[in-house]
Amino acid sequence: MHHRSLLLMLAGCTTGAGSDTAPTESAPDLAEALDADQVRAGVVTDPRALFGGISSEGAPGDVKLYNDRVRFVIEAVGDSSYYGDYGGALIDADVVRPDGQPGRDMLDELVPMSSFARMCDATSVEVVEDGSAGVARVRVQGPAAPMRLITGAVESPDAVPDYDLWMTTEYVLRPGAWHVEITTTVENRDAREFIAAIGIFGIYAQEVAALWHPRVGFEDADGDAIVIEAVVGQQNEGVLAVLPAEGALTPSSVGDLVSALAAGISGFEESATVAPGETRSWTTRFGVAPDLATLEAERLDREGITGAGFSGTVTAAGAPLAGARVHVLDDAGRPVSMGVTDSAGAYDVRAEGGASVVVSGRGRSLFPDLPPGHGHVGAYDRSADGALASLAVGALPIAFAEGYGVASAGSAELTPPGTLAVTIADGGAAAVIVDRLDGEAAVDERLVPGRPGGHAALAFVNDGAMELPLEPGSYRVTVHRGVRYEVYTEDVEVSSAATTAVAASLAAAYTLDGIHTFDPHSHASPSADGSIPMADRILVMAATGVDIHVGTDHDHVVDYRPIVTTLGLGDRLQSVVADEVSPVVAGHFNAYPATQTGAANGGAPRWWQEIRTTPELFAFIRRQLGPDVVIQANHPISGSGLFSAANYNPAAGLIEDADHWSEDFDAMELINAGHYADYFPYYLDLSARGKRITPVSVSDSHSWTGGDPGFNVTFLHTGGSLAEFDSTALRGAMAARATVASSGPYIEATLDGTWAPGREVAPGRLDVRVLAPTWIPVTDLTLWRDGVAIEARTCTGTAPEWCTTSFELPADTDGSYVVVASSSAPLTAIWPGRAAWAATSAIYVDVGGDGWTAPLPALIVQE
Repeated sequence: MHHRSLLLMLAGCTTGAGSDTAPTESAPDLAEALDADQVRAGVVTDPRALFGGISSEGAPGDVKLYNDRVRFVIEAVGDSSYYGDYGGALIDADVVRPDGQPGRDMLDELVPMSSFARMCDATSVEVVEDGSAGVARVRVQGPAAPMRLITGAVESPDAVPDYDLWMTTEYVLRPGAWHVEITTTVENRDAREFIAAIGIFGIYAQEVAALWHPRVGFEDADGDAIVIEAVVGQQNEGVLAVLPAEGALTPSSVGDLVSALAAGISGFEESATVAPGETRSWTTRFGVAPDLATLEAERLDREGITGAGFSGTVTAAGAPLAGARVHVLDDAGRPVSMGVTDSAGAYDVRAEGGASVVVSGRGRSLFPDLPPGHGHVGAYDRSADGALASLAVGALPIAFAEGYGVASAGSAELTPPGTLAVTIADGGAAAVIVDRLDGEAAVDERLVPGRPGGHAALAFVNDGAMELPLEPGSYRVTVHRGVRYEVYTEDVEVSSAATTAVAASLAAAYTLDGIHTFDPHSHASPSADGSIPMADRILVMAATGVDIHVGTDHDHVVDYRPIVTTLGLGDRLQSVVADEVSPVVAGHFNAYPATQTGAANGGAPRWWQEIRTTPELFAFIRRQLGPDVVIQANHPISGSGLFSAANYNPAAGLIEDADHWSEDFDAMELINAGHYADYFPYYLDLSARGKRITPVSVSDSHSWTGGDPGFNVTFLHTGGSLAEFDSTALRGAMAARATVASSGPYIEATLDGTWAPGREVAPGRLDVRVLAPTWIPVTDLTLWRDGVAIEARTCTGTAPEWCTTSFELPADTDGSYVVVASSSAPLTAIWPGRAAWAATSAIYVDVGGDGWTAPLPALIVQE
């Protein structure tokens, strides 16, 4: 992750990157637990001093500040992962946790800024005070430099005007504090005046945390001044927050612009003019705590405000309940703080303007089949926390009440959940959808999260059995495993403190030899817009019947295979290391298979650091990831698609923007999250013009259900078993264009009993079968030639063979043929409202046996 070419400057000592030596007298033991009156800062030399979490990226050579309550890591000088690619930022933050509990770092990066998109290109990270005198102080200095993501995204180096500015940021931590003080000073060394708006911007892990603001809670901010901007762990992992040094955080146009880049928290001062030779400073606080109430109490004490106090015990069936949430409301019923009950169910919270409390234990209603207390694997986690192992064996849990609902006004009593015990007859993976049959009382979504995808609960079973806590009621339970299996449904009653069993049998609708379901585009936590942890992504893929997962996170090369192994899924799921190279103007491109390295972003091509044409970009990708990497054009007709960027006009066979066009790509998304209508004409046109590319169907899922994982899949013909699948088999199948792009059905298309899609063949009879389970009806079959539909058939069969027919591929002239299966009947189960659609890779008919000739002229590239 780290590349350091400059010295890391420290008080009295210098440490090299990657150092793994024991602490010395000049390098304090940063793994030692501290007392309440202690604080410490120093260079990390021992990985035991680091802490894990979904966003963990600290490494030996970085600087750690901590006390007995909180801990932070500031990155050393050099390249940094994520998009703030300069060193010197605060990259990890967490509370100090008990032994046996993995870290829960939820901070990707917290970056000081001087106005919009100006950051510090750190030339030194110095421990000024190591804590021995009662204060830990770290100073980061360097010239102001543009946020290269911005200049690269708009393909203009002048998007951030050049000024000669010097930035200094000091991080100060005191004993017993729940926050670090951050003071940034900008010195104007330019001959011109500079309009400064100093602030900080933090990108957080939205896959495990949610934004929270006073007055609106978990809903969108109201735009007024606030005393805290926070992110709250979805399962009581903790809280991260930006707080003002004094007074309130006021709305800022710069902050609004920065926050539009990614899910983040920020605080900015109002703009002010800094004359040549002058400086300007601004101080804020960044807090980490178990809950919001802890930070609020610290603020009230700091500012000498008493606030309103509330205390009590939350119970369920008369027993104390740990991990329940206590929401403090003002006299208008708006949330102003939130606490969490301790192991005895007790709470003691204070808040300015508090008037009442509401108690909840509803939870997220999302259940991955993982053991209690498990940690989250981070893409670049170098700690010794054992998050990966915890996916198999669990760890010390964090108390979190789920399935208890919301208490009535004025009550601290919650109703214990019932237990839904689901078993899968064959002991395999499956997805479980739970829907209310008896309706559900409305809840205040400022206080508690909404249900996932409108369902009462979602679960993803790994090994054939799972238990879910549910609020009492009537439910419909639907169990499925993707498009090759039938569905199991059962209606049940769930009673408080009782167990309801569902035994599901999932019958295979059909089986295929040497052909696997493949999803070459999905995201998880490494992507800035990913909202699902990496392990959960793997469980979702296995549960929805995907055989081959491809980890295409935005601008990160990440290896999911250790997770597959740890979860015991190696015989059912393969994972491919990949990257989605994501320029804003040129379009997004998946590249696979790749290899994760120790370089920043796992070795991903950081396209934003230099402006390139698309031919140069593709060459850069191949230099970085290998000459044989498959380059896939993603959502090609869109604001971030190759065909749109190049102004590709299929009617005229014309590319109008040569700088944003190259034919050096291997595959294209024919279906993205169920959308195909805009892409299909381009695939037909390219095929008819002689550009032989591999069509794929992808979920492009960024969450648990977005993009319909398991429904939008590619059937990939490798000819071998899943156990035999490897990079060679993948490259071979993609080079042979041996795919069927599908939203549901599988199309078997053979000539003389041999797989036909993607191949060059002689004229003859094309035998076609369309396979799908009963809940995915297929009604129509169409044969396309050179971009024109030439023959249509009505499917008259029943599941699983909805269509069985043949087409004569004529012997008049060479042509490109595509078979399409579709349906006029929408789905009613699993993905209701969707409709089946699938297309084969083009079949190239060579009439004379002298080599296939494209029926349409090649594309004209307008220079």
